[in-house]
Amino acid sequence: MQHAQLKLVWVCVFLFVAAYNSYSLQQTTLLLSPSRRQLIKHAAFTVFPTTILPKTALAAPPMAVIAEELGYFPITDQQTSETIYVPQRITSKSTPQAIDLAKHLQSQNAMFFGTFWCPHCRNQRTFFGEEAFKFINYVECDPRGYNYDKMLADKYKINEVGFPSWLNLGHDDKIISGEMDLATIAKLSSFPLKFNPQLEFATEQSIIRGASCKL
Repeated sequence: MQHAQLKLVWVCVFLFVAAYNSYSLQQTTLLLSPSRRQLIKHAAFTVFPTTILPKTALAAPPMAVIAEELGYFPITDQQTSETIYVPQRITSKSTPQAIDLAKHLQSQNAMFFGTFWCPHCRNQRTFFGEEAFKFINYVECDPRGYNYDKMLADKYKINEVGFPSWLNLGHDDKIISGEMDLATIAKLSSFPLKFNPQLEFATEQSIIRGASCKL
């Protein structure tokens, strides 16, 4: 009798944990950007074998979603069995001048070279904020990263100069490397509007000027 009761308790605990993980995944997914929600929709969760999604990828269970919030999100391609990574999502909000700066950079075909794991690249994305970074032409330079662009990374030898790096900040085909605040980027790119650095203080407190990473 006691054995049966103990077994019932463990079954209840398992069902509770499973339900909690499912709910947590749903809530976390809602916090992600539309592009990341789409990536998750194209993944097959391994928590419950009976849950079958489109066979474009085999993604990790809810713990991997948590990992994405902390650093990056891994996805395993079912056809190649390779794992690719998506950069950490941006949670900071953009100031109006940051959005204007990002649009200005887009208009002059500026490119931001980085990797999904680089903390200085993560800082650079955070400085711009979620809304502004949508206008930034981001180039992934790690072969394991999502949308890795080997042609551009090799052409400008980004692995040698480090990340983050910028191309076309007012100087055609010139690479400028290292973590920078938005005021510096505005100056280098000849941003035509007035830029107030004080408005960016909240997101730029962690800046390490000139710092970079290499593969």
